Amino acid sequence: MFGFLTPVRNEPIDPLTGADAALSFWRSLPRDDAIAAQEAICNALAEPAPRGIPSGNRLQALLVLDRRARALVDSLLANERAAHLLVTRTASRSWQAAFDLCRSFGRVYGLLLRSIRDNGDLKDRRDLQSLVLLRYFRQRQLELLLRPFTDERTPAFAWKEIHDAYVFAQSRWLHREPVPVKREQSRGTVEVRLEREYVILLMQELLNAGQFPPYEASWVKRQLPRWCLGMMPKRDEGPGGANRFVVDLESDAGLVRFNGKPMESSLCLDMTPVLKSLGSRIASLRDATERPSEAPALRQARRLIVLQKVRALCSAERPAIKRRGERKPTAVTVEVAVGLPQILSRVRDKQGGVPTSPPRNRRDSEGATISGFGPPTEDASNTCSEGTHPGAQSSSAGTASHAQLTMVDESDSGCRLHGPALADNSTIPGALIAFREDAASPWRLAIVRRVKRRLAGRRIEIGVEYLGRDPRWVVVVAAESDPDAGKPTGTEPPRFAGLYLLESATQPLLPMKTLVLPACGLSPGDRLSLRSRRSVHTIRLKEPLEEQAGFIWSPFEILDRWTKDEPAAGDP
Repeated sequence: MFGFLTPVRNEPIDPLTGADAALSFWRSLPRDDAIAAQEAICNALAEPAPRGIPSGNRLQALLVLDRRARALVDSLLANERAAHLLVTRTASRSWQAAFDLCRSFGRVYGLLLRSIRDNGDLKDRRDLQSLVLLRYFRQRQLELLLRPFTDERTPAFAWKEIHDAYVFAQSRWLHREPVPVKREQSRGTVEVRLEREYVILLMQELLNAGQFPPYEASWVKRQLPRWCLGMMPKRDEGPGGANRFVVDLESDAGLVRFNGKPMESSLCLDMTPVLKSLGSRIASLRDATERPSEAPALRQARRLIVLQKVRALCSAERPAIKRRGERKPTAVTVEVAVGLPQILSRVRDKQGGVPTSPPRNRRDSEGATISGFGPPTEDASNTCSEGTHPGAQSSSAGTASHAQLTMVDESDSGCRLHGPALADNSTIPGALIAFREDAASPWRLAIVRRVKRRLAGRRIEIGVEYLGRDPRWVVVVAAESDPDAGKPTGTEPPRFAGLYLLESATQPLLPMKTLVLPACGLSPGDRLSLRSRRSVHTIRLKEPLEEQAGFIWSPFEILDRWTKDEPAAGDP
């Protein structure tokens, strides 16, 4: 998988003694195992610095290793813009590995920076001092991006260390000096400034504290350099602009809303440039039409929602949340399933005990309900588009252990769940979640909107928004758009499992029938065959209500329907 690596050697190599040693160490890493390569680099970076090695040699070795490891981080992130991120345990493990690698590089750059500050190393090389600060800030930016989507049983983010690094840059007037940076896959260079990198770091935490799914958080991170162009941290001198946030350089915390109490050690950040940029972008998106060439991972409507959420987070006044109903305190223990594959398995288990009604020899009426499967009479293959999707795994997959959380409050639109962290699930914003009070209760389907981890990741708080109640397990078969497309005779069309949701008048209000399907290349207008226990429906998907990592939630139009023992219209 990694053509730039060579097979493992047995002799130990200390990679930080010089540039040649770092290059030799890199070439010794396994070419076909990204996780093993990441672990080897982290272990090498964790070793104490050898005595007698000049800081300049150590820095050159670190830069050589850092530059090449960026390709490894890209491989571990597995194309972070794709919509299938973190839907499998393997993807979650890769992101954890990338997170650990960034933390390791950040720690070593931090140690080198401390040596420069305390011991006078590289005192005559301002360019190298700026380069160490730049790489330190960049590694910490990526660490903050990945932190909400990985195992947080690690030390809290070291904001005091970040502030000290910025104060050091200020003390030597490095924070506003241009630092040339080579563009990726380009011969040219661009100039960056450490002051803006520090601002981006502050904004990264403010905008990614468990509010966005992975690909949305990644999209926001790519916009930050442009949004932060006109932002400069200044001394907090009391009342000023309305859109003010502050950071205390003596604290171990990041950016917070101004509370009216200026402190001598605080810096002020005016959000007006960001809010203006967001306002113009939101206005242009509202007036624009969707272009077919745009990638579906973040459609125009979704970008608009993300930008509105970012604007709310950057506003000095906390926005009032308009809830569809009053939030009422509760104390109910619920069984929880996270992710479409596990939910499908649990729903299929529940329907397995439902008696099968005999099919009726008639066309379903326009308002007829699509039944779910009882004892499965169809073999829902795992095939999903061009790849394999685990949506129809054996029903025994999710029965080994049932996670439980406590519902602490509830409204008509959603609820909050508290409890121990779900070790076997990647509970992230945008994840699909289902819960019920007991085996006799119907499942409630929801989407995770907010995640907070507490007590070093051992406890979790989840805010969810309801999608529907009592989902039904159905089999979906992709219809052939062109019978003469040249496919071999006898080729089975792709089929996979999905969830069917009835209309609902309350909690939540849902005036239409909808489907929750795996995110495997489905688009509005696609024709599908929906097969339940008693009937088969030909449907056409409409514009999705929700697109997230691993699933889409979409209404549909019924084109034709028939019972199992009656041929479809047009069949011989």
